Amino acid sequence: MRKLLLFLLMAGQLSSFGRQVFPVTDSTPVTKDGLTFGYSIVNEQEKEVSKGNASRYKVKFFITNTSDQAKILLRPQGSGLLVSTTSYYLVQFRCLNATGARLTNKEMSLQAKPCVIEAVIEDKDCSSDKTIQKERPANIGFWLRPNETIQGSCIFIVPLNERPNITATLFPMNNNTLVGTFSLGPTSNLAAQFQGFIRIRNLAANNYLNNQRGPVACSTISYDWFSAQWELLPVEGTRYYLIRNRQSNRFFSIDNNAMLSDNSETANARWLIEETGMRNTYTIKNASTNAKLVLQNDLLTTTDAFTTQPNMQWIIEQ
Repeated sequence: MRKLLLFLLMAGQLSSFGRQVFPVTDSTPVTKDGLTFGYSIVNEQEKEVSKGNASRYKVKFFITNTSDQAKILLRPQGSGLLVSTTSYYLVQFRCLNATGARLTNKEMSLQAKPCVIEAVIEDKDCSSDKTIQKERPANIGFWLRPNETIQGSCIFIVPLNERPNITATLFPMNNNTLVGTFSLGPTSNLAAQFQGFIRIRNLAANNYLNNQRGPVACSTISYDWFSAQWELLPVEGTRYYLIRNRQSNRFFSIDNNAMLSDNSETANARWLIEETGMRNTYTIKNASTNAKLVLQNDLLTTTDAFTTQPNMQWIIEQ
């Protein structure tokens, strides 16, 4: 883990949050204070229950830190290492029309992970009885690092032919506990780094995204094709980008099978472009589904697999 001194944390910005409740759908995640949270429906079935048939949904939830700062639920002063009054719940999703039949859920919460950093603390040297400073791991609360995603899934049963009616509560048990933020280092600005039009090449296939024949595909291209040229447009207040095609002036999106849309407002057209560690090589993750763009059997699709195979890595070329 990256070594951080405690004074760097304390130099960060502190804010106070109350309970904030937002309506959310499977096509409209919420972005608030650098956090994007939402859900996707994995499976839908008709199920027999005690009062007749009902609709059964398997739902996958997520929360992503789309800012360049870590989000921390600080441990209050005076709380012990084993017991803390700080809530580590980041977001609680509640299905308002869930029946709870067959011991299924009515809500789902996503939790932050323990925040353990290297801190400089004062200690007593037993041999000399002097106070000395040492670096030791310190558990200071719970956190969500930049670009980190936490996911969870559950089953809801709702009345037949109804879809889940879901709200999301940010920091649901926070009780105005301080939430700290601090930067883990500079984040590259892709729009500034790649000004003008770019080409996007798949690492495994060595082919390029283009819409020369209508729908977006990944294929060999001619370098004078406007259909293989794209523009990165930052979405204000987030770490997401719109990816606009030069030829059609439309946006790369999962709104439809052609993967092009005129709608720049939908989360389906917003993408999180994350570094892989190799020069100019990235994963491209959709804001709506939190799934990565992948070239699979020569077809473009998205996947929520945690692996990063060459077919889901993309090279950006100026």
